Parts: sequence; C-alpha cells; structure tokens
Amino acid sequence: MNIEGQPLTAEVMVIGAGPAGAATALGLATAGAHVVVVDDGSDITPGIRLVTPAARQGLHRLGIDDDLHPITQIEWSNGTRSGITRWPSRQTAGSIDRVQLHHRLRARLDDAGVTVLSGHRARSAVIERGFVRGAEVVDGEGRARVLRASYTVIADGANSRFGRSLGSYRQPTWPFAVAHTATVHSPRSHSDTVALVDDLSDRAGIPITGFGWMVPAGDERVGVGVMIMSTSPSFRVITPDAILDRLIAEHGERWQLDTTAGIEPNGGRIPLGGSVGPPATATTVLVGDAAGLANPWSGLGLDAALDSAQIAAEVVIDALADGSTALQRYPQRLADRFGPYYKVGRTINRLISTPAVSTRIGRGTVLSRPVAEAVARLATDQVRPKRWGLAEVTYQLGRLASIFAPGR
Repeated sequence: MNIEGQPLTAEVMVIGAGPAGAATALGLATAGAHVVVVDDGSDITPGIRLVTPAARQGLHRLGIDDDLHPITQIEWSNGTRSGITRWPSRQTAGSIDRVQLHHRLRARLDDAGVTVLSGHRARSAVIERGFVRGAEVVDGEGRARVLRASYTVIADGANSRFGRSLGSYRQPTWPFAVAHTATVHSPRSHSDTVALVDDLSDRAGIPITGFGWMVPAGDERVGVGVMIMSTSPSFRVITPDAILDRLIAEHGERWQLDTTAGIEPNGGRIPLGGSVGPPATATTVLVGDAAGLANPWSGLGLDAALDSAQIAAEVVIDALADGSTALQRYPQRLADRFGPYYKVGRTINRLISTPAVSTRIGRGTVLSRPVAEAVARLATDQVRPKRWGLAEVTYQLGRLASIFAPGR
C-alpha cells in the first residue's frame, strides 16, 4: 500500500512484521482497525522453521498453512540408537522457509489493506502526558517522521530495542536459550520425518540441556540446528558454532547433508517462558519474542507468537472501543493461556540440567515409545486433562516442584 501523501496517523502502530507482529496487525485490520506496521526488515532471517501442530493451527487461522511441507513423524536420536513416534494425537506438523513465511505474511497484510512502512525503524517513542502515542520512524536514508497512534503493539523480536527503550526487561534468573541454525542441501529433504538429537554434549563430554534437529523442507534443503538452554552445566563455555559443526559431522552421512558449498549459520539468544515484561502498559502491549514467550520446554516460539498476537488483537480492539483500561486484561489473558504450563516448563528446564537426568531422558526417548510420546506431549503442550499417562504424571510432579522452585 502506497503511503505517499497520507498522514502518518493510525489507531494502532505495530512495530515488527514477523509472525507475531503480522498476525496482530491482521487480527486488528480484520476487526476494522486502522493499522500501520513499521518494518525494518530485521525479522527476515534465513532458515527452515519447524511448525508444530499448534503453530500450524495458528497459521491456518491466517490462511497461510497451505505452503507447509508436512511433517508427520519424529525420529529421536541418541548415540547410535533411534526411535520413531508420531506427533501427539496423530496431528501433523510442517516446515516452511522463513523468508517464504515472511513474504506470505506480507501478502496477507497487503490483502487486508494494512499500511506497511517497509525499511523503516521506530527510533523513539512519542510520549504525551506519560503515555506512548506513537513513534518517530526513520527510513533507510535517515529521514525521520512521526507516526501517531492511540496504541502500540511491540513485536520487534527477542532483543526488542523499542521495548527496552520503554523499560521492558528480562527476568535475569529465568532460563533462556541460544539457537544456532544452518540450511544444507540434501536429497532427504522430501522426508516427512523431523530428526531430534537429544545427546548433545560439550568438548568434555558433559551433556548439554537442549537438542539438535534436522528439519526437511521439501525443496532439496534441510534445516539443521541446535537449541542450547542456559541451564546447561557448562553453558558459559559452550560455542554454538562448534556444537552445530559436530551435529552435522555426526549425522551428515545419514541425512546426506551436502556441505561442499559451505554453510552460513545464524542464530541468537531466545528469552523463554514469558520472561520479558511488563507485557502491557496503558497504551502498549508486547507480543511474541518481544515478550519472551518462547516455550521453555523446547525453545520454539511460533505457536506462542501467533497465540499472543490473537490475544493482543482482541484486547486492543476492546481498548479502541472501551478505553485503555482494556489493555490491563492482557497480562491476565497471557497468564491464563501460558502461565501454569510455562512455570512447570521453567522448573523442568532446571531439573533436567543435571547430567544424570538428561542422559536418562535422552536414552528413554529411543528405548521406550511411552517415554518418547510423553516428551513430545510435554514439549508441545499436549498434556491431556483427566488422563494419567506418563506425560500427565510428569507434568503434575513438575507442577508440584514448581511451587517450591526458586526464582519461579
């Protein structure tokens, strides 16, 4: 949508056009709000994204799940052993190229008539009587303009500059993750199985809390990566590049990974479990990674980004109709959706950092189908109410432990 000649005003300003920001903007626009998205392009990170069944449902709500490569199985790998399970409740996951997902989201924004300031950065907030009422936005050539808005949705990612400029902060004692990924050519790209490697270790052989993966994209490429939790015993001396290289070396032949052209890894730190706040002020809300909403069980964040976007759009629409006090319902809505599950996840994250525990769990996923299925249920928030399988018992024990856990 061409913005030349139009006044830079909106009912809602959304900072960031990644999945969380785009989904929030779409929800707002669908409800009739005038939305302007400020997009500096930093959300376009190359790579292959694993789309869990829950995230797939979120993309379906946006009408963009048809491009996914289907992933129906999980292959658990530990040492020389492996085992295969289906996704919980026999659901289907998927994968998609991150750049392709960005383009699909952008196309949906255009279809919805959302104004997108591409190549623009929100440099500083416009503050009136103590309330955020927009931002000074700067284009790629350094030209600045003011965008005024009644409400602001902050969706500029895990290292949210705009959020931090307004006082958002991460709980320092809560776990976080570091992800490191690369894309490699492979004839196994058409597989319907994602491989999860749960025996990562550092140079001294000490187990790492986290996992590696090979995600087929269906287009001659496979996404390869590692997720390393900050609760790992030797986290401070772990080099993600080295762990990724070792993963490729150990599993490259089996997955027919072609590294002759070299690889270009990328990654970064991921705040987990709702660790960034406050999630709302009188005129702003944080969504997705800007709120630290990635899953503390797995480090994955797409489903939480889409769910928080839906909640944010609903409360902002209410605020436009009834006044800014509606935004104060946002933290409770997030707590209702994620609170207990994330608190247990943070506790379990710490408990499994003990090498003896993580080693037993890793071996269990390949030796025992019930263990593998339980881990999959726990990691994807598929614990069944009123059932007492291994996943449900583990969750209840974790919930009990979380009551006494230090630092939540």
